[in-house]
Amino acid sequence: MWRSMANLIALSALLGCSTALPDRPVPPEPGPQSVSIPAPIPAALPPEEPPLRTFPDPPFGPDILVVGDSQISFGAGAGYLTVFGNLARACGANAQERRFLDNLDAGSVAAIGVRSSSLNHWSARDVGTKGVICDKDARFGVNAGTYGVTGPARSYVQIGEGQPYEFCRPNQSPFEAMFREGYYRPKLVVLAFLGNSVDRWSDPATATADLRASIAQMPDESACVVMSTAAAFDAEVNAKRQLAQRNLARAVAATGGRCSFAEALTPDLVASVTGNPDYFRTNEAGEVLDRFHPNSKGFERFFQSATPAICAAVFDQIGPL
Repeated sequence: MWRSMANLIALSALLGCSTALPDRPVPPEPGPQSVSIPAPIPAALPPEEPPLRTFPDPPFGPDILVVGDSQISFGAGAGYLTVFGNLARACGANAQERRFLDNLDAGSVAAIGVRSSSLNHWSARDVGTKGVICDKDARFGVNAGTYGVTGPARSYVQIGEGQPYEFCRPNQSPFEAMFREGYYRPKLVVLAFLGNSVDRWSDPATATADLRASIAQMPDESACVVMSTAAAFDAEVNAKRQLAQRNLARAVAATGGRCSFAEALTPDLVASVTGNPDYFRTNEAGEVLDRFHPNSKGFERFFQSATPAICAAVFDQIGPL
């Protein structure tokens, strides 16, 4: 019997009959597809460059002005023009530093050095003190050596005479007269002093007072570098200069960044120059004629030593705010 039932089911399947099966859902007809496109992810923006301070074009005079003492007159002026006239090359500037220099946009450099002057002579209003800047030299009739003011070569001039040197006005200091509105407003001021200040600056408080008085008379928009000057022949003199330099560096630090300091009188420079007649003018017998001002070889050695510190100070001043 069971075999007959099995045969019957098989025959029914063969004839197209089927047994009842549960209902299944019918898949929908394919229709238009809606594709969800993810929102694009914005590309990362390069980091914003930090802002740089602005340097207006001066109405008169150079973009970079070096003010100093008789070392400029005796030959250092040419070195200052070489270094500050092409800072990118002198400093081996990288891409970021070149951006700073492009922003400074300095096209002219000048150096003014007045006989045995120190910083306090430039900021003094009383006739006696500022006489070092303004009085005629009794022997030569002129008291200053300049580079780049009226031409690239060295010129010997009398401060107070002629349009480029109107620094001697009643009731004003030489700096106040120099930096008045419409006259010298350099983008970068370099104060290069040391030798004539060793006695004053053996006292840290005096060094700070001298620097603060000068800064107060400078244009607010000017960047400021303070640097020491070259070594002398005698070890005792250089020891005093190194003490004065340390106090000057402390004075610059006390300005809170208004100026940056360049330690130009390095231990290596002092060691190589002290007692070495090759770096000073001598007579035929080899005796040193001027123990305070180097010769051209001495100034070349000075700038070789000083340039890295100068560059660091300049970039500190003209870099990001």
